[in-house]
Amino acid sequence: MRTKLRQLGGQQRYQFTGTFKRTGFKNTYHGQSHPIYQPTLLLVDLWCEDQFMTDHLWLNYGKNFLSLGELQPGDQVTFKARVARYEKGHLEHRQLDYHLTRPTQVRCLTVKQPREQLPINDKNALIGYIMRQNRDFYLANHRPVDDWYLFQYRNWKNHVHGN
Repeated sequence: MRTKLRQLGGQQRYQFTGTFKRTGFKNTYHGQSHPIYQPTLLLVDLWCEDQFMTDHLWLNYGKNFLSLGELQPGDQVTFKARVARYEKGHLEHRQLDYHLTRPTQVRCLTVKQPREQLPINDKNALIGYIMRQNRDFYLANHRPVDDWYLFQYRNWKNHVHGN
């Protein structure tokens, strides 16, 4: 359990800083027969002002982070967010933990220009981008790499770059 996040509480927004490590996605079914993928990003060494919070944290990879463009491992990001509790694990092994929600005022502190644009409004293309970025890792760990999503990303990229 992330005790330091729990101690902050969810009543207000706090300023956090972390180091981008990689993208990913989580599977959500919500009563569907096939998974619905939710894009995520992994931050490591998360701080709130001058206090270390946790060694890693997965966040939803939403528009505020996507607007930064393609993040590179090691990029420092800062943002405001609320602490919220959630249950993790499967069925009988569920545990209570704490994470961050609704990030705002997201900025990249690492100056690397120009950054590759990402599919902000096309979730399927974004999942394809994530699968492409993590292809070797996913294949080695029996995670899905679906050609349909890869095609959605290539199609989006060709449309944006006029190819």
